[in-house]
Amino acid sequence: MTLAFRPTCLALALLAALAAVPAQAQSPTFPEGMEHVFRLRSMPQYHSNPARLPDNDTRRQGSQVLINTIGGAVRMPLLSERTRLELAGNIGDARYDGNRQLDHQPKQFSAALPWRAGKLFAGRFSYGYSDRLYEYLNRTWPDRDMQAQQRWQSQLGLRVTEDLTLPLLSVYQGRSRYETDLNRTLYNRDETGWEASAYYSGMDRSFVNAGFRQSRVNYIDRTDFWRAQIDDAYQDNEIFIDSHWDLTIKTSVETRFGYLRRSYENLGERDTSLITIDTRASYQYSPKTRFEVYGWRRPYSNDDSPDTIYSTQTGLRMTMRWQASDRSAAWLSVAREVQADTRFSGVDSRSTVWRYGTRLEWKATDNVRMVLDGYRTREVGADAGNSFSQNILRLGVEFSTSRGSSQPERMLFTSECDWRYVEYLLCDAIRPE
Repeated sequence: MTLAFRPTCLALALLAALAAVPAQAQSPTFPEGMEHVFRLRSMPQYHSNPARLPDNDTRRQGSQVLINTIGGAVRMPLLSERTRLELAGNIGDARYDGNRQLDHQPKQFSAALPWRAGKLFAGRFSYGYSDRLYEYLNRTWPDRDMQAQQRWQSQLGLRVTEDLTLPLLSVYQGRSRYETDLNRTLYNRDETGWEASAYYSGMDRSFVNAGFRQSRVNYIDRTDFWRAQIDDAYQDNEIFIDSHWDLTIKTSVETRFGYLRRSYENLGERDTSLITIDTRASYQYSPKTRFEVYGWRRPYSNDDSPDTIYSTQTGLRMTMRWQASDRSAAWLSVAREVQADTRFSGVDSRSTVWRYGTRLEWKATDNVRMVLDGYRTREVGADAGNSFSQNILRLGVEFSTSRGSSQPERMLFTSECDWRYVEYLLCDAIRPE
């Protein structure tokens, strides 16, 4: 993780240097020129149950947390606007007053190089890295754990027409690493895969992408005991269709449906077929009010319960955003998620999670934003040992500077913000357009 930390720091230093260059010195080589956003954030917050300890655990105690972050994104044309370099990242420092073992430095970095070669070929190289606090600290408490993830991807497409790319080919590789001995043994994993599809782009942002995806996951450190219990490898084959449609000026719908077949290396009797769904609908009710509904059903590489082979999460989230004025806004959000665990014992289990949140935002100036938000999570399992509650109250102060369009700001959005609270990010309740 030390090696991965260094490119993150260098990238953020580059972002800061680029942000500091005066506008007149950034004469654009191409009409769009270089664009950037640069942010400093301070986020004091209170966590009632930072380790998410169960209801029957007497070690539960609240903690005050101070998290400071620096981050930014840069989008720069190289040979043309269609061949460009995109960099985005955040690095933070989290300090807990009552649970000092949770002090950590969360990091996140992404880099992409979309490219075009003539009229026929287009592609993209990308890399992503994150290092954050392990979500299920109840398993390692009172010790903490960190989860580091990396992903590489390369994409190549043949542009038959301006609107149709066929085929669109991708290969990717990823890995997840943990710090504690038990989590390393159980959950350290490598993933490799490929994807072939046909991509059709319509008016504005509308598109349809349909194809086939195959991936293989290997749990590289599982012993013979765990291999016999929950296996150490599986392969996913999925047929999918992914789309986004701007139905009207006010309404957009994006969906991803898939039929996934999961095959295990040794436990063939546990092979399964799943319908995967990710769908989102947005509606601009009025100039001030926007609604969004987000639903999902997906398999989950469970890194919470060591006797679980796999889990399926099915959820629905509804969010409303009210823009009271040019400088103030409010959000309300509620989500319900059901997790079904398939265990090697044959006795499967289910748990239900409710998440509520609200936010008030005020822009003191064009470069200063203040956020007050609160969240409550309640998970109900089979008994008190598998149920917990967590309340979070946070005040965020952000200083930012930007140049160009809103594209760099969208690059800072992470998909984690769609379905969970991220302590070191001020996730917008509605994804930036």
